[in-house]
Amino acid sequence: MKGFHWLARLFAPPEAVDRTLGVRVVRERSACRVHAGGQSALFSETDPGRLLRDLQSLVSEAHFQRVATECEGETVLLSEAEHLALRVQVALHWMRYFHSVKAPMKLSRRELEHPQTWAVVVRQAEIKYGAGSAKSICLAAALLGMAPADLLRWRGVAQQRESLM
Repeated sequence: MKGFHWLARLFAPPEAVDRTLGVRVVRERSACRVHAGGQSALFSETDPGRLLRDLQSLVSEAHFQRVATECEGETVLLSEAEHLALRVQVALHWMRYFHSVKAPMKLSRRELEHPQTWAVVVRQAEIKYGAGSAKSICLAAALLGMAPADLLRWRGVAQQRESLM
């Protein structure tokens, strides 16, 4: 069947869903759109099942420390559902990159320790505790296994860079 992979993709189901992850992949003409956590991303891949399998694989590789931490006299922690949503968002972020550069869909420690991953984690923590709040920084730092001071230092540098653009 060599050479007919395009034919198999043509007859692939128009949609693939993973209710556990809260992900839906829908074929749109010659592309597929991945819907996850209120966000969506368009991919040139035309097989929804393949994109869903790639995303599931990346989510299984996206591990973050789920530990409670104290901040301002309160315990901050992501619920199981929020933790899973974070893993899906990180996986979707890196899936976009891997797909654009045609790289293998494999998360390594290098990607998980990358500032772009930190930005996704901080964004998810800010959704829960508010933008720039001490609780969001403490939570993000705990998830990443960093000291809050180091994360704040990185965030300051990142914001300076953005302001110069």
